[in-house]
Amino acid sequence: MPTTPGAGNLHSATHEIEDIKATVIRKAIVSHLDCPSAMKVVEKPQISHAVHFACHGISDSERPSDSHLILRKDDGTDLGTQDRLTVTDISKAKLQNAQIAYPSACSTAENSSIKLSDENIYIASGFQLAGFSHVLATQWESKDTACRQVARDFYRFLFNDQLGGSGGGESEDSHRKVSAALHSAVKKLRAQNLAQPLKWAPFIHTEA
Repeated sequence: MPTTPGAGNLHSATHEIEDIKATVIRKAIVSHLDCPSAMKVVEKPQISHAVHFACHGISDSERPSDSHLILRKDDGTDLGTQDRLTVTDISKAKLQNAQIAYPSACSTAENSSIKLSDENIYIASGFQLAGFSHVLATQWESKDTACRQVARDFYRFLFNDQLGGSGGGESEDSHRKVSAALHSAVKKLRAQNLAQPLKWAPFIHTEA
């Protein structure tokens, strides 16, 4: 979502999606939702093996279960109104085909609540509860350009046979390949920004 009601523009979001589509278009069926509502997003993963979000993410320090991805609800105007896909909304979806969830957004693996700091309640854990085997997430606010680069390189490495596995399916090799692809993508960003750990260190892989 390059433009978001009530939030700043994400200038790299459009490029991020185009990079991903160019990488996977001949290897997977791709469906692109442009500025969707939370309801549309919840319905779509029912038939999807992987979902990717390029948007804003918010960690709620008072109610971690209300941490959310910022989406868009159509209200008849050009910009629309802000819509929120919360941890609670995500976790209620029970999916059969879920493999990879990649919320490319800020703080998707951050629990900023002091009272509940020992609880794993954040956006990424919502996707795990929904049934996704792998979730790629960030532990704090991330740079727009860094998100684009890591996402682009993750999918390139994921579909690169040199890492082993097929990039899909349920085999042990294909599961290992997901974590290996993110590791390689983050290592590449790290090599280019060694003195800026806040730029490359937030990206993590969680596995159910």
